[in-house]
Amino acid sequence: MELLKFDINGLKLYKSERFSFDFVAKQRATDNNSDSLTNIFNRIYVHNVMSVVGINAVGKTTALSITNEIIKVYLSGEGFTDMQHAFIGKEFNIKVYLFDDNEKRIYLVNSELKKSEDNKFEFTNESIFEKGISGVTKKNLCDFSNSTATLERNEIESGLLPDNFSVFRKILNKSKRSNNKPESLYFNSFLSADYLLGQEFVSPEVLSYLDPSIEYFKVVDDTVDESKKQYRLKFYSGNELRINSVSELSQYFSSGTLKGIALFTVAWLILETGSVLLVDELENHFNKAIVKTFISIFQDKTINKNNAKLVFTTHYPELLDAFDRNDDVLIARRQEKMTLDNLAELLDRNDFKKSEVFESDYLGGTAPNYDLMMSVRKSFNKKFGNHDDK
Repeated sequence: MELLKFDINGLKLYKSERFSFDFVAKQRATDNNSDSLTNIFNRIYVHNVMSVVGINAVGKTTALSITNEIIKVYLSGEGFTDMQHAFIGKEFNIKVYLFDDNEKRIYLVNSELKKSEDNKFEFTNESIFEKGISGVTKKNLCDFSNSTATLERNEIESGLLPDNFSVFRKILNKSKRSNNKPESLYFNSFLSADYLLGQEFVSPEVLSYLDPSIEYFKVVDDTVDESKKQYRLKFYSGNELRINSVSELSQYFSSGTLKGIALFTVAWLILETGSVLLVDELENHFNKAIVKTFISIFQDKTINKNNAKLVFTTHYPELLDAFDRNDDVLIARRQEKMTLDNLAELLDRNDFKKSEVFESDYLGGTAPNYDLMMSVRKSFNKKFGNHDDK
């Protein structure tokens, strides 16, 4: 099942209380700009890499949290939890557009929810529409005006499902999908070595790239207690080290190496299963070359054969200069309320250098306020600057 797009109404953090996220390419796909796209049917393409970029406190992490929640509920069949408290509001209308590649069907799930004082969700109404792909274009992809609901939430369905689970789970259970496939993985800026706990292989090439002084690093099962892992590490200049806990790894690895080992290992799994990897603040602890290497893996069609997706947030627009398109960049801004806009809808030219557009504040709200920046400098100068005694 492929997530194409979703719209949410009722989110009080956002302007007009509306949030939208679209994986479908808006601009035309050509031989020169389609490396990071996958054609799923007809002339409909989806992005394999998308970035949410913006300055501090504009909602980048919130956007990622919301997207992760939607994937969990409508692709993995889990219940709404809102553990990040990103869903600020009482009542929500959520429209989710999905594509089933096995059945060649497009679905619209129209959900209405309310949230209690203790942040518990309840689906109050749901209707599911579907259609085939014949004659579907980018223009009419989300048009279900000629379709009737094939499944609705009623008293019988509600009695069989917990209140915070979508009835779309019934269709998911019928579709041909692997029960072991994680539909998404959310890698936030605070997580690192914990992702290694479920892995037994770390690429030696990745290790050498991150830290050439490492001869090998292995994750092995403890022979006495299978629930525990043991790490075996050897630098070229020393003897093998045996480490029994994740917390000890930080004594031997830098933050960047530790995050890199975990993130590249996770990418291996995501690329294998064709899932979605959500990474908050991708550039943290990395130099620019490592970040670009990581992004390029998902852009390379010879590697990314299963339509895996990378969605990442960043403070640094210079990372986007390597992108050939504008429609795979989302601009997070805040002026009282937050907004999330597609760069292709704000900038109709591809010949501008993206980093210069952001840093010049050409679009508004993409660079720190100059007057506020100067006031900070003045406050430090007042405290620590040289002042003539009078």
